Amino acid sequence: MFWFILILGASILLIRFFSAYNKDNYDLENQTLDQKFAVIVNLVNEHAFDGNGTVTRLDKRSFNLYQEGQNQIIHFMYGTGHLTLTWKYKYFQKEIVHEHQFNDVRNISLFEQQKLGRIMIEEMKRKVLEHQANVLADVPELFTDVEVTYNEILKKSLADRLREDILKSLSDSTLPDNLLGVIVMNTVGEFCLEMKNNYHHFKVELRDLGHDFRLSQSEYMKLIDDIASDILEEFLETPKSKPKIFDDDDDDLPF
Repeated sequence: MFWFILILGASILLIRFFSAYNKDNYDLENQTLDQKFAVIVNLVNEHAFDGNGTVTRLDKRSFNLYQEGQNQIIHFMYGTGHLTLTWKYKYFQKEIVHEHQFNDVRNISLFEQQKLGRIMIEEMKRKVLEHQANVLADVPELFTDVEVTYNEILKKSLADRLREDILKSLSDSTLPDNLLGVIVMNTVGEFCLEMKNNYHHFKVELRDLGHDFRLSQSEYMKLIDDIASDILEEFLETPKSKPKIFDDDDDDLPF
């Protein structure tokens, strides 16, 4: 009797699962997942990327929302009528991941989509502020062996981010080796443009967290230029500093 009840219960669960799975297929038969939840996607895109994010479809039931060069990515996954958003945000090379599953959204209205999008954004705002405060609170502990100023800490963190961007761009490139220097210069240029355009936002963000940001705009611009110059020299002019993706016998590289 026990086994009969157990098998019956398992069978009912499987039937419900496959029924919900088939309903998912019907939902997405004439529209993509990002189209089905377009209101949520647009709200999150506007908040995270000023509307410039790009949808990358991974399969029928999932996609990423991302903008090249940004420090966050949002993953959307849909299954059995439930939508799960996983939001990853990196600050000074430390990442936080926030996940929220919204249940029973198969027949959700546009108004309800707007509500859920705002819920996710407000949750992430709080998570980001807490994460930034925790990261900045730990900054002095990262440099206990040397006496450094806040500007030097900032410079090191931004330089590390730029190195990471360059190495990713190089590893993803399909260009021949003799053109990789162009990728380095383009990546550095995009970094400078992004950071210089975000001066006021960056200053307000740090001050909101209680940190005294004393760099004037001209000092901040010089800091970014110094970082760019150092990184270009590191990647393009100093052979011993070539990234590991280059072979030691690659003598025909332009740098």
